[in-house]
Amino acid sequence: MTQRAGARLWSQSELCALACHDLAAKEKMDAFAAYLSGLVVNVGMMVGLRLMDQMSGKGVHDIPRAGEFYRSLILQAGHLSHRIVEEWGFPENVIQALGEKAGQDAPEAMSRLGRILCRCDQSSKLDLLTDNQRLPAEIAASI
Repeated sequence: MTQRAGARLWSQSELCALACHDLAAKEKMDAFAAYLSGLVVNVGMMVGLRLMDQMSGKGVHDIPRAGEFYRSLILQAGHLSHRIVEEWGFPENVIQALGEKAGQDAPEAMSRLGRILCRCDQSSKLDLLTDNQRLPAEIAASI
């Protein structure tokens, strides 16, 4: 799992980090904190995928294939990213932004950095899907 998804996740994280940096600079905010937020947005997912790799390496072949499992994985990966940056001692505003994103707070309840992170994460995912021609035509046409 990690080998297949790792490079794409890292590419998306880099795109997100650069977008966060640029948008924060434009809004006269701490561009470095914004960059860090985007760079680590997927760290929890990388850990989750690595754990799945370890499970499959031990003969465990029952990794769920259901959509509900993956929706839950995405949600829990966000919480894990938040906890990891807390543990690593990242700046408080970065920790807060990742926590807001993981908690799926309403945009009006988020900090400015939290809103930037969510916006840039979504945008970078769409860019990656578009670049790899993986976005359904009806969605691509509405963007």
